[in-house]
Amino acid sequence: MLGNMPKSLLENLKEGGSIFFGEAWRYKSTEGILLPILVRAYLPRAYITLEGALAKNKESVLLKDSGSINRLLLETKEDSSVFIRAGTMLEGKGTQSRTIQTSRVIMPTNETVEVPIRCVHLSSSIRAGKDFTVSEEVSTPREVMSRVYSGDQSGIWECTGSLSVYATNLAMSLHSSYSGGNSLIEASKTIQALHANVDEMILSAPCLEKQVGVMVLRPNEVLGIEFFDNPESWKEVYKATIKKYSLDLTKSLDEEVFKVELDREVILKKASEFLSTVIASEENETYKDERSQGYLFTGEKVIGEYTVLDGRLIHLSAITAEKIPPKSSRISGGVPLVLNFSNTGNGLV
Repeated sequence: MLGNMPKSLLENLKEGGSIFFGEAWRYKSTEGILLPILVRAYLPRAYITLEGALAKNKESVLLKDSGSINRLLLETKEDSSVFIRAGTMLEGKGTQSRTIQTSRVIMPTNETVEVPIRCVHLSSSIRAGKDFTVSEEVSTPREVMSRVYSGDQSGIWECTGSLSVYATNLAMSLHSSYSGGNSLIEASKTIQALHANVDEMILSAPCLEKQVGVMVLRPNEVLGIEFFDNPESWKEVYKATIKKYSLDLTKSLDEEVFKVELDREVILKKASEFLSTVIASEENETYKDERSQGYLFTGEKVIGEYTVLDGRLIHLSAITAEKIPPKSSRISGGVPLVLNFSNTGNGLV
């Protein structure tokens, strides 16, 4: 079971206490639903997100290739601690692109720190000392994140190949072209560009006062949850979080066949069931330093992580995963790109 800190916080969310769910939001006639997470009050934060730091000063955090496929060299010039999120896409400048494997807090020591990363390109070389930039266009897709969390490099490559094929087929169907090769970043960029409503959806998505996160659902399941301890952090990353679910949130439904209603009672029931599954998960420590700790948790069809700074939980993220891939094992089946619904005439939400 999860530790007392995340368990208490998630139970508080279930009960609608100091942290609670707002009103559900849906983009036009699409299958995806956003359920905002808000707080009634909050404390000042003792960190800044990587996205927030780079928005202020592009040179405040330096990201370099270590020469190893699974290690990033990071140096911060920030006066405060910097929080980096798992799934953050790093575009290689003359080297292979990667994604952050586990979230963690980087202290303002001006020392170079090694951070776990995973490769998101099937056929690109690695060059030590080359720079990375944080992609502002795409995030690691939800379908890939379970492999990222567990460090399943073979599974990530398989997902990358599947999404590259999907990008190629989508481009052909729209009389366009795809030249990104086997790159998860380029495939994701192409898919988002060809789904013309992604940018509009992101601009339309609510970012409310005192909002700290979101739960994402579709008519037959909860897809995931992510939240922080402070609204400033959420404002800095909410677009990147939503992009992780962009295919789910922009897939159209034929409402003459599928009736989708934002029934709050049913939505909260599904949310509560998902939170109970997360609470029942088993956790393992991923890192620990003098002020912060990170934990990976896995449960029945769920995988995620949380981060603690100065004895306070500052971030938690979890996704639904049909299969929780064991570390360093190959998972067959690729990415579930075809989404099925039962033709009942009554949506779950």
